[in-house]
Amino acid sequence: MKSILAFASAMLVLGTQAYAADLYTPEPAPVVEQQPVVAANGWYLRGDLSFDIMDIKGANYFRGSNGDLHDFDTAKLDNTWNLGAGIG
Repeated sequence: MKSILAFASAMLVLGTQAYAADLYTPEPAPVVEQQPVVAANGWYLRGDLSFDIMDIKGANYFRGSNGDLHDFDTAKLDNTWNLGAGIG
């Protein structure tokens, strides 16, 4: 019985080494053909309108490597409109 157990153990140990020699090689990635770019013909009209609310309550800034946060001495920001257009 000991010889059968020793033989089975030897086959298991030697079998793992033989399996390690079979390295997995992945399949190559598929080649994707590049599609030609179609030039767009025509024109466009673009418009932008925005209202920016500038609010600076509780703002502070970082001052150097000492890690202190300091408040602004004076700060004034007004709300503003923005209008833009484009043709192309």
